Amino acid sequence: MILAANLKCNHTRASFERYAKALDEGLAGVISREDEILVFPPASAFCAGVKNFTQGAQNFYPAAHGSFTGEIGGDMLAEFDVKTVLIGHSERRAILGESAELIREKFSFAAARGWRIVFCVGEDEAAFAQDRSEGFVAAQLEGIDLKYPSLVLAYEPVWAIGTGRSAQREQIERMLKFLRTESSAPLLYGGSVNAANIGGIVGIENCDGGSVGRPGGVVVAPFGFISDHMEVVFDLDTEAAQTARDLGMPYARAATVGTHPAFVDSLVDILIERAAVARGEDVHPASTTGVGPFHTVCPPSCCRSGARHPGHHGADDATGEHAAGHQPAMSRP
Repeated sequence: MILAANLKCNHTRASFERYAKALDEGLAGVISREDEILVFPPASAFCAGVKNFTQGAQNFYPAAHGSFTGEIGGDMLAEFDVKTVLIGHSERRAILGESAELIREKFSFAAARGWRIVFCVGEDEAAFAQDRSEGFVAAQLEGIDLKYPSLVLAYEPVWAIGTGRSAQREQIERMLKFLRTESSAPLLYGGSVNAANIGGIVGIENCDGGSVGRPGGVVVAPFGFISDHMEVVFDLDTEAAQTARDLGMPYARAATVGTHPAFVDSLVDILIERAAVARGEDVHPASTTGVGPFHTVCPPSCCRSGARHPGHHGADDATGEHAAGHQPAMSRP
């Protein structure tokens, strides 16, 4: 599987160094030989020494060096041992005016040097609405060597990039099937790919991976605690928040329940139910979620004894009695 991340015009050199360090460490011992991670940072943020992912270039000019103001030459990429490049991205076509001729020149330059090429194709909104996606993409492939051995094709419909509108499964299947008839290169899908949908996308026939344009962000919920205290503030508001900043990810922390009326009401309900049980009444706890209710006192078979922390007594000793000083654990309502 190939997973590609185009970081676009985001990250400074310092922030990408933190990003690369965190990613490198996170992938150590996890990534398999069959999988590949491609990351395309801004050229000003290239860093040396990455081990567990491949660093690629979002853009370059088809020349080693020369009088090309503001451009990135092949010699500059060689300094960081960058041999993987992105070509044909819709933002460079539409916003920066890259012509089909220039795109073909870039492809030929990269292929002559044996670089890994991730070539982006995808129809615009009008072509999609008029059911001519295949014809639109076929035109983008004209003049491109689809038998180039180090080629990766990324299907990224323009109308889905950065919009939150990922293509439907049927559309992805259709376009990847079309591309498979044109080339045997690995095929990726990109276009509002996120943590919630990537699992389904990479399971589509002919899909060899996904391309992510930007992190979707993370919401952290301190569900193990009912109120803020030093552990919550340090672990979540300090350490976790800094990790998100290092990775360039939006971060939000949900509030603890504290004295929220719904939480207080649930505690009252539990006390009333337990009092009824103590009186010998037949109690059937109500559920408002459709997935419960769950027990509020762990039964003897709830927690495996082998999962106890070292030095702690379990809920039940050899006599079946609770250890002295320990009360049954109460789960979250």
